[in-house]
Amino acid sequence: MWYGSFKGTPGQLVLMREPDSKKPYSLGIFTLDTSLSPQEAIERYSWRWPIEPSSAAGKQVTGAGGACNRTARAVERAVPFAFLVQSLMITWYAISCDPAAGLEQRRLRSPWYRAKATPSAADMHTALRDALTGARINPIGPGCGQDRKMTGSILTCEAQAA
Repeated sequence: MWYGSFKGTPGQLVLMREPDSKKPYSLGIFTLDTSLSPQEAIERYSWRWPIEPSSAAGKQVTGAGGACNRTARAVERAVPFAFLVQSLMITWYAISCDPAAGLEQRRLRSPWYRAKATPSAADMHTALRDALTGARINPIGPGCGQDRKMTGSILTCEAQAA
């Protein structure tokens, strides 16, 4: 019985460990579905794992975890909006960037990341910030008579300004 939030609702705790481990258990999984076998509970947990890094990145990189809202509607909108921004950032990175070149640049800047195999959400955020900053800082002032090449980042900045 789980006497905290779930009152008298029955639950199941599955403790698991590596076969050669000396510890009594490495991970405990609690589920309210008492019909699951221990193997099924562990499998269901493994389905959820890909969501966890995304949630952590959303909280740390886009600030979803630090939203300070006071009204009910703002509370309902802040976290979904932060995750929408994260999805757009990942989509932009996949379409507009070269992940291999980004990883190589990261390895050069940070020698301790030699084994890094995939870009992180923080890497994508840095690339997006650099692209937006580069589009805003232009050596040609307004009214100089030179045509600008319309790029996706310029359109993004002008749409934001509008």
